[in-house]
Amino acid sequence: MQFTQIPQHYSPLGDALLYTVKHTAAADIEVRVIDPSDSSVLAAKRFASVAEASFDIAPALRRGLRFEPRQGGTGFVDSAGRCATAQVKAFLSDDEAVVATSSSRVFLPGDSPASSPSLLTTMPRERLIPEGACDELTIFSEAAFAVTVTAVGPDSTSAQHYRSSNSGLQPFRLDTRDFPGAETITVDAGVCGQVVYTLVPAREEAVRLAWRSHVGSIEHYSFPVVRETTLRVDKTRGYGADGPVVTAWLSERETHLVSAYESTSVLEALAGVIAAPEVWLVEEEGYTPVDITTDEATILRHGAMCCLEIAFRSTRKTSASWN
Repeated sequence: MQFTQIPQHYSPLGDALLYTVKHTAAADIEVRVIDPSDSSVLAAKRFASVAEASFDIAPALRRGLRFEPRQGGTGFVDSAGRCATAQVKAFLSDDEAVVATSSSRVFLPGDSPASSPSLLTTMPRERLIPEGACDELTIFSEAAFAVTVTAVGPDSTSAQHYRSSNSGLQPFRLDTRDFPGAETITVDAGVCGQVVYTLVPAREEAVRLAWRSHVGSIEHYSFPVVRETTLRVDKTRGYGADGPVVTAWLSERETHLVSAYESTSVLEALAGVIAAPEVWLVEEEGYTPVDITTDEATILRHGAMCCLEIAFRSTRKTSASWN
């Protein structure tokens, strides 16, 4: 028995990841998708009386892919969990001895192939960022690379250099608080690309969200306007001799946000929040998961500037009971 087809290294999880195993005669074949880091079984499938079996492991890997932004200062951050690593083993069903083993493969979290080196992002390369805010860039390179962060202020210019220690998908975090007084900050990853930030005054009422984009990056955006906040309470009532009594309650808060008037390209990227598998509210204490309740967004209106309006609610509801 041998594998006659396996996906390319760094194939995207959004595509089918097809494996084909072939045996010399028809038999009952069991295949198992293994996590090489701890040898745990991620998925298994059995084929009855076949000499050749083809199967797609992408759905099993997509289910287990969960990651969130890292906190910290400017520099490279831990990339653990950003990609899926898998190895496939084939058995004859009546024998636990491994008959065929594929080589280990790393798969990228996006929905389309990524070239190396490149900067994976859906947002424009020139961006506004509030003073004191953070952002994250996802860089893909099969070789080690360097990043130079240049901060330009009214009276001075400073540059900091950072070098990656790994290859593959590398998240780079920018914390504008590390560059006080800067008016523009350029993050230059050489052949991978660069992003230029223009700092603007922070608005106290602004809400910053982060989300996982369809290319596998984590994007950030500050919504300057909170249109309304709604508190919903669901009460459980009991009835006694003196009338109704609240025995428990469950509450959730929904917030409606409005973006600035942006170009169509920016609104296209922001609309990805609606379809994102994971979205977070960016707070001083960290990243809090939220649920986007908006199902539709207007990104183009002929003859007029557009803004994006979305609503989110906390994925954790507050509940309490009364004695």
